[in-house]
Amino acid sequence: MEAVRSALEAWPALSATTVLYGTGGQVPQERTVEIVRGTEETDDLVHPRRGTVTLWLDSWVRDETDNLEVSAYPDLAALEGDVLAALMDWQRNGDRVAGCDFNVNVRRRQPDGGIFRPVHGSRTTVSIEWRKVE
Repeated sequence: MEAVRSALEAWPALSATTVLYGTGGQVPQERTVEIVRGTEETDDLVHPRRGTVTLWLDSWVRDETDNLEVSAYPDLAALEGDVLAALMDWQRNGDRVAGCDFNVNVRRRQPDGGIFRPVHGSRTTVSIEWRKVE
């Protein structure tokens, strides 16, 4: 999770975005990405050599206007795109993490359905496959 957070914080387009671990129990009131830990599977829990960790990346933007097509949706889509660009750059150019090679897979994105207006959000499911390098 630390490597993902560092990759997001280092991405220039996300410089004005708050990046946090966990949800904090409240909907953020500013442009935010929350990194939430999901399931983790390994070939062996005691001496793992390879595995997959799932993270949920919750993206949030605030918009006070009533015209979602002009403001909120494009802002949220831009944030989602910046997050994906940062992850893909990290995968291409990042160093090994804890002696492991890794592969980032974006599996799913789900909107919040507008239930937190004037804040709008989505959850992107990211799976990171890793294997220890000899």
